[in-house]
Amino acid sequence: MDPSVLSWIEKINNIAMLILAIIVLVRLFQRKGVLHGVLGLVSLGIYPFIWGWVKNKAEKLTLVMSLWTLTILVEIVLVVFVLQAVADALSAG
Repeated sequence: MDPSVLSWIEKINNIAMLILAIIVLVRLFQRKGVLHGVLGLVSLGIYPFIWGWVKNKAEKLTLVMSLWTLTILVEIVLVVFVLQAVADALSAG
């Protein structure tokens, strides 16, 4: 696949991932307060991700968390494809 197409797909995926992370982070601020919200920001999304999965049923975040997880998995796959495309382009000369 063309690296530029993969790049655009990756950008769209990253925007979706950011939106979903913000949704969970806002809910974290609302439910747990400023300290946990700041911890969520400082942890670069790891704390909100774990908190969101732990509280997904109580906070009705199951769909958001499922989509956020899916965007992370898509990102991993896209990185592998982009690296392969770059390696192919470098070996072709």
